[in-house]
Amino acid sequence: IHPSDTQTLFLAYKCVYESNNNGLSWNAISPVFDTNYNIQQMAIAPSNPNYIYIAYSNYSVWQSMMYYTTNGGTSWNSVTVPFTSFISDLKVDPKNEKLVWVGISGYAAEKVYNFNASNNQWTNMSNGLPEIPVECILIDTAFGTRYIGTDAAIYYQDSNSSTWTLFNTHLPTVHVNDLNINYTTQEIWAATFGRGMWKSPKKDQITPASLSNLPIAEDAIGIYPDPNDGDFILFTTDKQLMGKTVNITLLNTQGQNVFTQQGPFDANGKMHIVNKSLKPGNYVCSISYNNIISKTRVIIK
Repeated sequence: IHPSDTQTLFLAYKCVYESNNNGLSWNAISPVFDTNYNIQQMAIAPSNPNYIYIAYSNYSVWQSMMYYTTNGGTSWNSVTVPFTSFISDLKVDPKNEKLVWVGISGYAAEKVYNFNASNNQWTNMSNGLPEIPVECILIDTAFGTRYIGTDAAIYYQDSNSSTWTLFNTHLPTVHVNDLNINYTTQEIWAATFGRGMWKSPKKDQITPASLSNLPIAEDAIGIYPDPNDGDFILFTTDKQLMGKTVNITLLNTQGQNVFTQQGPFDANGKMHIVNKSLKPGNYVCSISYNNIISKTRVIIK
């Protein structure tokens, strides 16, 4: 799905197809790269959707093939892959359309690379990983932390680190097929082969210093609809807050107060909030009542 236009879809088959009308019609935006093999991986840059990366494996020569476009498919560039194992996943850096992370299957020492399209440079980023297949890659858009799922465990790498660390507390030894983040609850989810789905608080949390001692009460405070237009309903399931006038504070990720309001929850625990001046970003919503009850909730605007 296109990062900013949900009517635009991309499909990888023998070539790359694009639809601008929710899939009612499709147009090819790439050549057929290999008549014998389908494209197996595709990634679109969140920061610039004109950058699309694709990969597939040519089993006749036992080699992965990779291509990318910088102009939405008008022309494509071939990439020389520096390893012989197969590419299992592609993820484009959320803030840099020229940097793509590449997961590698197989049992060789090379497990993760990144490729920089600005200079066609490959960098081996496998430090700290065992020689087991990598199945999927995930990049936290808020902090830049990278996660990978392997045939046995999950690992993470900080945005400023070059070493992977095990991220497996209470997770059984299992083949991890896919990873994703729920940014509302600040949880990472893992889909596994044969052991169902698992979730965990992600490594990095939006917890400004001024709220570091307050509990996150995701089930006590909620927001709907999507607050992107600055007009939304704040609701609570905490009966101690229903019908009460509370203090509301929004803090940004630097801990700065960007919005303060006092208002009542109705008898059903709902309150209408309007603040058109809020900029897109991550915030912590703090609710307090008589300096006795304090609740916080991370929201994405």
